[in-house]
Amino acid sequence: MRKKTLEALLILLLAPSGGRGAGAEMIDQIVAVVNRQIITLSDVEEEKKYRRLGVETEVRNRNEGAGLGEDDFEIAQRLIQQTLIMEQVQSFAGNEVTHEEVQGQYAQIEEKAGGKELLAETLRECQVSKEALEAHLEWQIRVLKFLDNRFRQFVVILPQETEEYYRTSLLPELARKGISEIPPLTDVEGQIRDLLIEEKLNTQIDEWLNSLTRSADIQIFK
Repeated sequence: MRKKTLEALLILLLAPSGGRGAGAEMIDQIVAVVNRQIITLSDVEEEKKYRRLGVETEVRNRNEGAGLGEDDFEIAQRLIQQTLIMEQVQSFAGNEVTHEEVQGQYAQIEEKAGGKELLAETLRECQVSKEALEAHLEWQIRVLKFLDNRFRQFVVILPQETEEYYRTSLLPELARKGISEIPPLTDVEGQIRDLLIEEKLNTQIDEWLNSLTRSADIQIFK
């Protein structure tokens, strides 16, 4: 363990717990340290709550004991990426999020949950407040805006790329499904272009994240 993180780790490990008896100590397992920022097992558990709420793709926890299971480790890797992204987002202006945008996302979560009452029940089960969920959604929207502003403007789709996708991907897929009515390229060109933009955008973001990870000071504790 490097000296620069030792003091922070000791503060975390020896922090007193308000929920236990006098003199008791709460020990939270260290999962990773990213550029001196600590990620703990309780952070992993917190992230799993939001996944259960449908904010993230659900990951089933198969770990029955202490420490990190396979799914927990995958979530920890996501939290490492989120920490690196947070550093970038905080230094980038122009990603303001409105109340209406947050409420729009909240309404979608509510609909997926089966309504207001069912979502409220799930929030109670997960021990997540409405305010905490809204703050989580606000952060997600801010990150998406940041990624969109930073990368989308550099994505270029050439006409031959849409033609190639139409010829080598869409037409064979339609034939495989037995669809006889083949739409002309002009009818689906816009949808193909949007799909290719998202593919290129995701590739650029993945490469950027890999670059951030390589240049970051990351320690993982299993």
